[in-house]
Amino acid sequence: MSHLKLLVLGAPRLEREGTPLELETRKALALLIYLAVTGRGHSRDALATLLWPEHDQSRARTYLRRALWMLKSALGEELLLIERQSVGLNPAAELWVDAAHFRQRLAAGEPDEQTGHALDVDRLAEAVDLYQADFLAGFTLRDAPEFDDWQFFEAEGLRQALAVALERLVQGYIDQANYEPAIPYARRWLSLDPLHEPAHRALMQLYANSDQQAAALHQYEECVRQLDEEFGLPPEMETTTLFEAIKAKRMLGSFLKTQAQRNQIAEAKKEASRPETKSPAGRGTLPAQLGRYELLAEIGQGGFATVYRAHDTALDRPVALKELKAALLTETRGLKRFHREAKLVARLDHPHIVPIYDVGQAQGRHFIVMRLVEGQSLAERLAEQGRMTWSETVELIGAVAEGLDYAHRRGILHRDLKPANILLDPERGPLLSDFGLAKLEDEHSFSQSGRVVGTTHYIAPELWDGQPATPQTDIYALGCIIYELLTGEKIFAGETPVSVMRAHFQSLALPQNWPEDVPAGLNEILERALTQQPAERYASAVELAMALLRLTEGDAVESKRLDSRTSDHLAEPKSERRRAEPPPPASPPLPRFLKEDTPPEPAPVFV
Repeated sequence: MSHLKLLVLGAPRLEREGTPLELETRKALALLIYLAVTGRGHSRDALATLLWPEHDQSRARTYLRRALWMLKSALGEELLLIERQSVGLNPAAELWVDAAHFRQRLAAGEPDEQTGHALDVDRLAEAVDLYQADFLAGFTLRDAPEFDDWQFFEAEGLRQALAVALERLVQGYIDQANYEPAIPYARRWLSLDPLHEPAHRALMQLYANSDQQAAALHQYEECVRQLDEEFGLPPEMETTTLFEAIKAKRMLGSFLKTQAQRNQIAEAKKEASRPETKSPAGRGTLPAQLGRYELLAEIGQGGFATVYRAHDTALDRPVALKELKAALLTETRGLKRFHREAKLVARLDHPHIVPIYDVGQAQGRHFIVMRLVEGQSLAERLAEQGRMTWSETVELIGAVAEGLDYAHRRGILHRDLKPANILLDPERGPLLSDFGLAKLEDEHSFSQSGRVVGTTHYIAPELWDGQPATPQTDIYALGCIIYELLTGEKIFAGETPVSVMRAHFQSLALPQNWPEDVPAGLNEILERALTQQPAERYASAVELAMALLRLTEGDAVESKRLDSRTSDHLAEPKSERRRAEPPPPASPPLPRFLKEDTPPEPAPVFV
């Protein structure tokens, strides 16, 4: 078979000996791409479902056979390994795929401490040059959403690999004092994220060392302008120091770390993160103090921030301090989310929402100061003790629903509701935390880059489809949590993000036999909370909590009390509601979230 090329970095195309080849259908091309990029065989049923989901299995397999025939006719019999139940590419076939060679050259260019292999800038340059555009740019199969999902995640992974390769390539040239060849790669690195300060600094250094003083100073001015327009923040101290050095025409080497220094710092951070070497105060990589806050110990880490137990030296009280991870300080999305969380949650004052005390920046670090919750998270509670009882679940969901409904009435969505973001305070009960993905209700659920934000197990189907987030998006996540509380397992699970996402679009599979303490009728509630159509879900989080309460003994009395609570509950003072209500007849004890004699938590003190 003559030599074939499959180019997927950019608009997909096929070539044989340099001559373009056309396949009859896009589905046939998509099939070839999927087999080539995944690099393994797949069952016929899986491929048929992937590419023809709108058809029944028999018809989909017929379309698959037709697509395989097209590939064999156009590209040769020896390209494919077709068995009775599976299909794959023949490893012996001469099919060259640019994405595979991109990854191979990246691996070949990486340093290897065990073999002593140093960073190979030539191999990295070859890899970067192969990346002509994003994976399958402009290609989509509108009637095959699972393929589009796979394409999305594959493109994200390749784009991240490109960013890492460009950074290492630029730094490799700098370490070799080979400045001019690095400039176009540094520009390309910066184009991936125009607010990434390390890329700005690299360009400044390259221009200065290439006798382009004016260009170096202009690059700093551009960095200042973009940071000010986007965040209203100045550049980091390292950027400003480099700028001053360039202005003074001083030596630049001491102001930016060499690759060897970067490796030493990375090793020090790795060593400090090990339990046996990390100090009790968790200061392996952080200063002992941020502004007026003394850092005492690390509590936990999220996707873009680390949380510390800290001491407010001005007010002499314990607090929780959430600091944006240093690696994300110059990434647009991370910094935007961090400051958005502070601004939004600071507007919320509710007994079941963790209050914010302060928002600050010190020593080039951004942080939020919150009330310190001594208890564990709901995720930790489930991991240690397993499922909750029905009464525990109703009480907890009721408290969470109150806090969530309060936020929704103010136009604020949580957008990352999950057990890890529900803290169990021994005195105050469940508290909603980490509104890091919160967004005003009238904003779109996708970021400008087209990414879905949230935690895969709890993301509502409409967000995957690019529809706007609404309160029903959070209610969907709350339904997922109810199932998890009562079973100890996630309702939507899978081995990969794609498989978890796929589960959200499949028919809902609920157990026929629940634990003995769960009353009949729960399936109907979950079916409504977890329906794929947002408009068909509960109108509010409290309405979902009310539906759970109706299943308990004495449902008529409890439902009446909850209806009274949810109707105009923001306008009517609690004291007036208590005087208006007659003494309830004998009934099971109310969950804590319905007890109206519980005093509200004091408003947070902002400093």
